[in-house]
Amino acid sequence: MPSMAHWRTPETLATMTRTTRTRPRERFVSLSNLALAVALASIGPSAATGLQEVDDGSDLDPRVFEYDATLPLDVQVTSRVDRGGHEFIDLTYASPVLGRVPAHLYRPLNAAGDTPALVLMHGLPGTRHQMAPLAAAYADAGVFVLAITAPYSRVDLPYREPALIPAPRFDEYDRIEAEQVIQDLRRGIDLLEQTEGVDPSRIGYAGFSAGGGYGALMAAVEPRLAAVALMAPTSGLVTWLDHTHESHPVNQTFRELSAETRGSWRSSMWPVEPVRWLARASALPLLVQAAELDTSVTRGDTETLLAAAPEGTLVRWYDAPHGLSPAAFQDQARFFARHVGVDATRFMSPPRGF
Repeated sequence: MPSMAHWRTPETLATMTRTTRTRPRERFVSLSNLALAVALASIGPSAATGLQEVDDGSDLDPRVFEYDATLPLDVQVTSRVDRGGHEFIDLTYASPVLGRVPAHLYRPLNAAGDTPALVLMHGLPGTRHQMAPLAAAYADAGVFVLAITAPYSRVDLPYREPALIPAPRFDEYDRIEAEQVIQDLRRGIDLLEQTEGVDPSRIGYAGFSAGGGYGALMAAVEPRLAAVALMAPTSGLVTWLDHTHESHPVNQTFRELSAETRGSWRSSMWPVEPVRWLARASALPLLVQAAELDTSVTRGDTETLLAAAPEGTLVRWYDAPHGLSPAAFQDQARFFARHVGVDATRFMSPPRGF
């Protein structure tokens, strides 16, 4: 097994606190809390029964995303490759819930002292490989990067059959996975904190599509993050289905289910719907990057998310499809330069979007 020399011996980790940072001047004026609550009520479980109840968020419980941080990470390295500007490390670590989390760690070889780190999260469908070009670009600019594969794209879980394109199951396991994604990501931050060379006070998060939606949840429940960027984010599975055309294959599958099954699934997923958590992310810098030509995440879905964003959120629209563009990545690097100390002058954007 390759050497584990780059991980510190885990001892008692100090409790991390978030430093409130100055927000960008460009702001998005959100809906009033009451207007947003009524809008969300028209999407959530009550929509299935035709009821229009105000969504007061009383069912949002951050404890569902907690985990036992005393469990061993049990990091197992599969391979290491020197790529010149960074070392690429293929590894797994123990999920605090079930199975092992496949991950890529990009270690910059030209970093001096403790440096920033980013957690990158893919969409659905997708795996950690989807984030490779952006991760390598950040690593070559002197940033540690961790990219994981979500439970819905893993075949080591007993309820997930091997598939090239994972999709919602529309059963109780979707809720389990939604919680486990956050727990696995938070465990990944534990790993970064124990990685030699990482400054634990300068860890950011960037998520694409569904990974952007989970970023809204991370921003709300993970106090160790210094800044969060959401790239072409979804508002959550429930909201996405309500805004997606009925001809979409996933929507077709959902509509073929009985009304009872659909209602039960909505009720189960609603307490972990990212858009409902986003307003709680007011204590850290937040960037939302939206695509004008997006056909995967509709404008209605995006605007629902933006309406929930806390005041001061930086919003950028791009003349690009769902996968965004090099210009978006450059803007993101400048955002992280301000808030976690990325050297944007060294960042060379990937030549194309996702």
